[in-house]
Amino acid sequence: MIANPSKKPARQPSMQPANDAHPIHVEPGRAALERGQQQYLHLVRLAWDLHLLGVGSAVEVGPERVPAVRIARASGPVRVMAWVTDEGAWVFTWGHSRDKRIEVWDARAASRIARLAQDD
Repeated sequence: MIANPSKKPARQPSMQPANDAHPIHVEPGRAALERGQQQYLHLVRLAWDLHLLGVGSAVEVGPERVPAVRIARASGPVRVMAWVTDEGAWVFTWGHSRDKRIEVWDARAASRIARLAQDD
């Protein structure tokens, strides 16, 4: 199919939120969506920072798994997830212990996680 150059391009969707209600009102499921969006943005930012450090990674988002950044290594991939703690702080985590997590805004986060790719 050949595009018609005289035809106007389709109108882009508005970037305004669909719900213009008072900010205190949160629709059911909206808070989870916003948390999921924050989680995704933290993971993409981590993947980019790893890229700048020369470490290959992939952001995994799927219906059956928790979203994560996957880093390939010889001994098997490492999955780094972004979680919000009970205290409300976002952290990257790659295990269950406290020594396997770092706050997402820590300037050392990407370099610490990049070392995981070298640990074999």
